[in-house]
Amino acid sequence: MCASVGALTVEFDVLPTFCPNEYFWEHHWNEGKEEKWVAYARAIQTIIANHLGLPMSDLTTEDKTAYKKEMRRLAKGGKPEPESPGNAKKPATEGETNKTE
Repeated sequence: MCASVGALTVEFDVLPTFCPNEYFWEHHWNEGKEEKWVAYARAIQTIIANHLGLPMSDLTTEDKTAYKKEMRRLAKGGKPEPESPGNAKKPATEGETNKTE
């Protein structure tokens, strides 16, 4: 399929609907070791990766987020990103000092 808006053209493929059957569950699900949704998600990931000719990745969302954060930091010249409000240090009260680790 192809979509076009002005000078921008996007091509995309529509894959057939994947409906797991008994054969799939018998041959591609490690019963007792993983939930059914994990086997289904792995199968969909494999189908998409093979169709696009891309390698599979075992990275978690948290890994990807940390990687993106580090790449942004490096792109800014290695400057640390500003702290979010939840991570900000509590100001010292009278008689206390903030300890750095």
